[in-house]
Formats: sequence, structure tokens, C-alpha cells
Amino acid sequence: MPELLTPIGGAESTLTKEKAEEVAHGLPSAPTGAIDNPPEEQPEPRFILDFLHFAKKLDDLNDRIAKLIDIEEQLLADRLKGRLFLDRWVNIGPQVEYEIDYLERKLLYIYNMTPAAITLALSNGGSFSAASYAWTACNYPRGTKITYPLGNAESTFIIRACDTPQKA
Repeated sequence: MPELLTPIGGAESTLTKEKAEEVAHGLPSAPTGAIDNPPEEQPEPRFILDFLHFAKKLDDLNDRIAKLIDIEEQLLADRLKGRLFLDRWVNIGPQVEYEIDYLERKLLYIYNMTPAAITLALSNGGSFSAASYAWTACNYPRGTKITYPLGNAESTFIIRACDTPQKA
């Protein structure tokens, strides 16, 4: 005898298991995928692009702020050092060159210890005059070489690297 199904309410049923399986094939199933479910609201692609652009701008801003903080720390360290001038005695002549080096300072001066003003030549083709017994600015690019082409022998000069302008 075919097995009868008992409904939840407890009343007798004439529906058999085989008949229930036949009927079940025609009924809609529970939602199984994207076709049966309504789509969730997705953010517009323009919103995502705007957000990524904003994030990139923030990243650039953070980089700039970090650079500014580094510069500020360096300036503060320079200020706290109370940087003194650095003097060097050098000989310059027709065969003996002096290569400009600021020694981490802002300005460079040369003191002519000869009794007459002299003309010094630069490796880039220029020249400048150094007054007698006076400080003369020689703020040329680092690595430029200075020679004293008109002298017969080497002359002694004082080179001063400093952060403050010198009086003549």
C-alpha cells in the first residue's frame, strides 16, 4: 500500500509520496541566484573614481607635509647649531687651483692678502677681482675652480664659508 503523507494539521491525506514529488516539480523553488534576487544597490562608478582621486590627493598632501616637516627640522637644527664661519688658508697660483666648496654654508668669501687688487680666473671662463686686504664674495657654483693666472708664483688667500654676509 502506498505510504500516505500526514499534513501538519494532523488530518488524514490522500496524497501519496510519489504524487507529492510529481507536484513539487512544477512549483517554483526558493530564490537561488542573482536572477531571482533583486540587485543590491551598487555605488556608481563615478563615486568610486572620485573617492580614489581624493585618496590620491590625500596621499600627495601627506608626502608634501612630510617633506616640509623635514625641511623645518633641518632649519631648526641649523639655527640651534649657531653655525660659525669656517676659514681655510689656501694657496692659489697659475698651476694650483682651488675648487669652490661651501662646506654646508650659504656664502663663500675670499680674503686677498696681497698689497694690490688681483684678478682671479674661473674654470667656467669668467673672472673676478679681489680687492687688497678685503673680503670679496665668490659665490659661484660648487665645483668651479679658481686660479691666479697672472701671478708668477702661488699666493696665499683665506677662504671663508659662512651663513652671514661679511663686510669688506
